[in-house]
Amino acid sequence: FLCSCLEHSEYAIELVDANSTPAPSGTIALDATSSMPGSGNSLSWTHTTSGTNRLLTVASVANSNSNSPAADMPVTGITYGGQALSQAAAVSDSSGATRTELWYLVNPPSGSNTIQINYTGSVVEMVGSAASFTGVAQVSPVGASGSSSSGPSVTLTSSGGSMIVAAGDGTITANGPMSEPVGIAGSYGTVGSLGTIATGPAGSYTASWASVSYLAQAAVAVEFLPLPPAISAVSPANNSTQTVWGLTTGQLGGSLVVMGTVSSPQPGMGTVACNGVAATLVPTSGTSPIMFSCLPPVTALGAQTITIVATDIAGNSSTFVDNVTIVVDAQPPAISGVAPASGTTLTPASLSTG
Repeated sequence: FLCSCLEHSEYAIELVDANSTPAPSGTIALDATSSMPGSGNSLSWTHTTSGTNRLLTVASVANSNSNSPAADMPVTGITYGGQALSQAAAVSDSSGATRTELWYLVNPPSGSNTIQINYTGSVVEMVGSAASFTGVAQVSPVGASGSSSSGPSVTLTSSGGSMIVAAGDGTITANGPMSEPVGIAGSYGTVGSLGTIATGPAGSYTASWASVSYLAQAAVAVEFLPLPPAISAVSPANNSTQTVWGLTTGQLGGSLVVMGTVSSPQPGMGTVACNGVAATLVPTSGTSPIMFSCLPPVTALGAQTITIVATDIAGNSSTFVDNVTIVVDAQPPAISGVAPASGTTLTPASLSTG
């Protein structure tokens, strides 16, 4: 939707990377930002990514008018370096004049590549913006999501230690906790914003902007999750055979001890459990890596599955499955080195009588 205000309005994109609650160190970090305004059936520009465990987010804010109907605004696809992104959230404002969408790509190609947004039809105005991040979960990275068709404010319940990425139109100034603009602005008719909230503890977080009265409102917000804890150096090794002395009171008498190391981008570790039995952590707090040990209940011989679950302080978890075969030591003890040797004739050196 374009009114006479187009001639004197501004477009601005604000990307923010912090909030009033400091994020734990070593979690998701903002890598780079970029943006491009335009019109027509597509929009393209160059974005550069770097770092490890990358994730790219791309937002589209599109407007319509009498010459560019609302049906033309939906995005049909977004690519980065030829790789297709997935849609995370989309919403049109209550009047249907503006549409905001947020898409993402896990492990985008590093370096400089072209972002291309394709639309259903010819759009009179659109603003594309992108933000890439490091330290993001590479499997199932999307957490909570939400949208608003009537105002630039979206509230999500976060699991903690994550990054909320929000996109909206008709907005210029980000409200707290989106408080630190990274500074991208220019002169164009469409107003759009892309912002982030680095969450701390689990709880409710609101992404919002100051409203611009003469433009419509459509906003989305998506939570992206950090890397879960990494479990390594597990003993006994997967697919190994463990010999025990026998079953004692339904458990292997302490013979089967599971040990390993867990690392997390979060400061410290939450819990580790082996088949539901809490592990002992050393040290009990502090930075990774942390050693763990536990004695899982094993009530039978043969093939056994030990499921190790590590959960960080933000509630993100990972699982390691340790398959072992339990056998009883059936070999009797060997007796050797007996003296005197069997068959030896002993001659007493002296005899004494009473």
